[in-house]
Amino acid sequence: MSDRQAENEQRVTPLELFFDLVVVFAITQVTGFLSRFPTWGGLLRGLLLLGALWWAWSAYAWLTNTLDPEEGAVRLAMLAAIAAMLVVSLAAPGAFGRDGVTFGAAYFIVRALHLVLYAIAGRGDRDLLRAVVRIVPSATIGPALLVIAGFLKGPGQLALWGAALAIDYVGAAAGILSTVRDLATYDIALDRHMFLKKEAQEKAWTPFVSNAGERLPYGLGWFVTDYHGHKLVWHYGQWGTGFSAVYLKVPERSVSIVLLSNSEALVDHGGYEEIAKNTFVCSFLGLWNYAYDCAPQSEAALKKWIEDRRAKRRVEVRVDPRILDSYVGEYQFETLDNRLYTFMREGGKLFFTETESSKRAELFAESESTFFLKDRPYVFVFTSAEGQAPQLKIVEGANTYLSKRIK
Repeated sequence: MSDRQAENEQRVTPLELFFDLVVVFAITQVTGFLSRFPTWGGLLRGLLLLGALWWAWSAYAWLTNTLDPEEGAVRLAMLAAIAAMLVVSLAAPGAFGRDGVTFGAAYFIVRALHLVLYAIAGRGDRDLLRAVVRIVPSATIGPALLVIAGFLKGPGQLALWGAALAIDYVGAAAGILSTVRDLATYDIALDRHMFLKKEAQEKAWTPFVSNAGERLPYGLGWFVTDYHGHKLVWHYGQWGTGFSAVYLKVPERSVSIVLLSNSEALVDHGGYEEIAKNTFVCSFLGLWNYAYDCAPQSEAALKKWIEDRRAKRRVEVRVDPRILDSYVGEYQFETLDNRLYTFMREGGKLFFTETESSKRAELFAESESTFFLKDRPYVFVFTSAEGQAPQLKIVEGANTYLSKRIK
């Protein structure tokens, strides 16, 4: 992505700055709260307040990168959110006392309007709308607990505050949806030094040197590769067997590439110290005459990955429905935070749901007792002793998680 493209992007609007100003006022209110209660209990309450305020602000900061805050209905909703946030700010010093209900109710409105605005942003975008639906429970239950906490005092109130923030923070993780456009916006912000000053960013992109004088392949939060005298700054990620991503920048040319895939291919065929072995990165570097000898190496790495994948390929087999029926039931995993897995059969297929999700997943049989998922590296193994109900264990690499059948 070039600097010229960055110049055409939307700048921060006055409405966004006004919202930020209200949040800053809320934070000053928290500092005032801490000065009046310089105790460990006061510190804990202050941190809880900051956690709630920061979460609300960050939610709107990402939101305004998705839509135009100055657009008709969006503008009205943003103004309503600012008004509610102002009430939150004014009630913050008494959030654990006389203004607890007011704080909770206003905060609930702020979070609810965030969902409304994201739903507006998702018009015509099914993936985004699905992501919004996924975070509705956590984005409403958490703030609702703060309203209830306003009626309480002491340890019970603190417990509800902690539960509310935990639900809001943890629950949202399952609803995060990122696109190439989102990461391109992030890339623009990096180039404009909106997150870090130029000097700090250059330091982050400078590789560390070990005590032995060896140049390490990373700086502050980034991999940094010296590729034939050219600095490559990059990152990667993957989730199970279903998704992978690569994000690479060539600072001297002010260009970047963002790659998202619904397989692990982007990561598995290029080592983290040899990013140019990634065939997609190699092709990108070739556009700027930086390919050098990466083409044959990347092609060989990709070929090896394909061969390894074929060798590990699982073949689905048919299992007698009567055997599947013996697996139907509920299994509790104490080593997985007491998660409850419920298995059911439909026709010749076995499905399951988790306690924390209403989404149903299909299992594929590799044998009569061993099943796998197509989008996660988990293997489900049912075992049974003669005359006893089958038990279940989940295998993930070198880790094995045992369950207790409860139904």
